[in-house]
Amino acid sequence: MEVHRLLCERPTQMTGIRKLDEVRRNFSGYYQWVNEQKRQTLFFAGRSVLQRIDADIRDRTGAAAEDVLLRRLREGSVIDILFLDPRISIISRLAQEEGQTLNAMLGDIKVSLGVCRKLAGLLDAHWQELPARAALSIRVYDRVPYFAYHRQDGEAIVGFYFDSAKGSTSAAYELVDDETKEAFEDHFKKIGSDAATNTIVEFDGARGRPKFNAPLVEELEKSIEAKTT
Repeated sequence: MEVHRLLCERPTQMTGIRKLDEVRRNFSGYYQWVNEQKRQTLFFAGRSVLQRIDADIRDRTGAAAEDVLLRRLREGSVIDILFLDPRISIISRLAQEEGQTLNAMLGDIKVSLGVCRKLAGLLDAHWQELPARAALSIRVYDRVPYFAYHRQDGEAIVGFYFDSAKGSTSAAYELVDDETKEAFEDHFKKIGSDAATNTIVEFDGARGRPKFNAPLVEELEKSIEAKTT
């Protein structure tokens, strides 16, 4: 009875991380936000995260990532996206450690840049229709990406990058307690803050017209071409 009383007064809680799926590629938990229609706070970060999102959304729904992201902005969502700067000095080593060719990794990042271009075009055409509370930030970062990060409101999922295994084939883990969630999110908030000068697309519904950094995208695309020729 004493044990029962103590458990009622101080129930045990899970902390840390919990495995959700052996392979995070196409894991359904990543795409609840695609079908959601209410306003959400979304944060996606990885090596070429927009390429992966676009491929999986096309497989699941036939839609393109830029169309889904625009719809979520129409619904007032706040979206932050970070992916790897192709100019990073250690990108060849990162590709090798993940068991990819350099061309493959850079090709994925190039696809992500293409999604940014198309999304920027949609925003330019439709920004006046979006609610004031909608916001979007897409940046590239120059840091070692130890893990991919995915947050849908209070739900956070991470996937780690291991030697000789492509990131999308690694397991998906849920962050269980608030302290662990905060530690992982603070990591990418700091990276995002440091990457402020490398913002590709930015939109704040309260401020008006979106910004697209075309010169930066052209510089990133030239960097990819130089490393793959």
